[in-house]
Amino acid sequence: MIKLTDSVGKALYISPENLTSVTQSEYNTPSVDPYKVGEKVTVTVVASGDDTNVVKESPEEVVRKIMDYKWSMERYKASCHLAFAHRAETDNPFTPPLDEWLIMKRLAGLEQTP
Repeated sequence: MIKLTDSVGKALYISPENLTSVTQSEYNTPSVDPYKVGEKVTVTVVASGDDTNVVKESPEEVVRKIMDYKWSMERYKASCHLAFAHRAETDNPFTPPLDEWLIMKRLAGLEQTP
């Protein structure tokens, strides 16, 4: 999962596999004066199936996080495969390298970047 920030500043965790679109929208906020146009606001809308969320990150930032997540998953799978091949003679042959595990936790927002 990737960590995004919703419109009120709370953490929002979304599975990149379920995302269907990431778009940027502009609209004018309501004005109390009927003769004036409200302030122009740009938001990023993330759609996942029937669910849509407004997030603070730009579409480019959302895509970067998705790509980082997917790249990290591939690296993690490869590192697990190598760990399995090299540790096949030990009692616990399936021990993924710690650095790949820590990278995945950081990308998911479970650990802060140093």
